[in-house]
Amino acid sequence: MPIQPEASVWRALLDACRIHSNKKIGKRAAKHLLAMKPQDPSTYILVSNLYSASGRWHCSDMIREEMRAKGFQKRPDRSWIIHENKVHTFYARDKSYPYAKDIYSGLELNFRNA
Repeated sequence: MPIQPEASVWRALLDACRIHSNKKIGKRAAKHLLAMKPQDPSTYILVSNLYSASGRWHCSDMIREEMRAKGFQKRPDRSWIIHENKVHTFYARDKSYPYAKDIYSGLELNFRNA
């Protein structure tokens, strides 16, 4: 490559390795990511997901345990929707949000019609 890839490129490659079950390149991407950003929990999550996708549950559990030992936590992502000119934010799988039932009903309709 004429330029050095940033961490986001290595993350994308690592996740692509999970999708295509390419552990060899995945390990290389993880090594580069850990060298660049050793304190970023997302790298550990991606490596854990790579192991899980290939059925190596023990390795996945070891990665998650290593995260816990280092004090890393995966923060849940938030979703947002604009309704009636107001931004509503909520966490994934959050059923406590006041409009959760409406949102999930709408999503279900979208999936059925797709």
